[in-house]
Amino acid sequence: MMNSEIAPGKAPVVRGDGHGSQSLLEVRGLGVRLPSGPKAEVRAVHSVDLSVGRGERVGIVGESGSGKSVTGRAIAGLLPQSGRVVVEGSIRFCDEEYVGASPKMWRNVRRELVSMIFQDPLSSLNPTMRIGRQVAECGRPLLSNERVFEYLEMAGLSDPAGVARKFPFELSGGMRQRVSIAIALAKGPELVIADEPTTALDVTVQAKVLATLKRSVDELGTSLLMISHDLAVIAKMCDRVYVMYNGRVVESGDTYSVFTRPQENYTQSLLKSVRSLSSADDALFSFEKDETRK
Repeated sequence: MMNSEIAPGKAPVVRGDGHGSQSLLEVRGLGVRLPSGPKAEVRAVHSVDLSVGRGERVGIVGESGSGKSVTGRAIAGLLPQSGRVVVEGSIRFCDEEYVGASPKMWRNVRRELVSMIFQDPLSSLNPTMRIGRQVAECGRPLLSNERVFEYLEMAGLSDPAGVARKFPFELSGGMRQRVSIAIALAKGPELVIADEPTTALDVTVQAKVLATLKRSVDELGTSLLMISHDLAVIAKMCDRVYVMYNGRVVESGDTYSVFTRPQENYTQSLLKSVRSLSSADDALFSFEKDETRK
């Protein structure tokens, strides 16, 4: 976890509510069913509603297995193209429906509207291609060396020319994640989906990468959908938050209100599970699974 305290010091200025004419992404009644055996399936996501406004930073938070990453991949059209993977409901970008869209339409979405930053950059980068080439190929036409260096520098890499000549395995984990940010932004997307982008990094590097991501999307006016189990990361990065449990959104609102005045029992329990440096109680809080949520 990034920090043992969750302390948004004051109520943030929320730049949008994801609704109306400023809406970029509207998800309504999203459901996802995945195969869990030869003739069995699991409902990973249940009737999820969420929205992201233009220039807004929105978080999805929840424990492992809550359905947040499946939701993010469904929004990006990255779930397996299989008859046994069923996506239901509505996913609309700029008021155009994409549930049931063809693979070609989804490729256009990922090329023009949406970029995704994954938890493990080493698995998402091409190990046989130099960094500069991978960033350049995000442009249409190919980005010039100068533009590649600009994006690498924007992502917090102090020697962009040197980094551009390297292969992914020659970089540290933090540098690879900064490269992933550069690649995501080089596409000129309207929405960046960041799925646990700093989980594999140590605390010091994590803070620097998050600061880079926040500064970059703000400078470009890009919307951000941040997916994380880390409450402190969401508190630092996001204007609004959706809390997920067992495949459902159980609470949502502006981040300050949800984290300081949670209404749902699960959100309250999630916040209590975070260790506080100021507490003398050594016991870890735990909560019972709600068996009524099937």
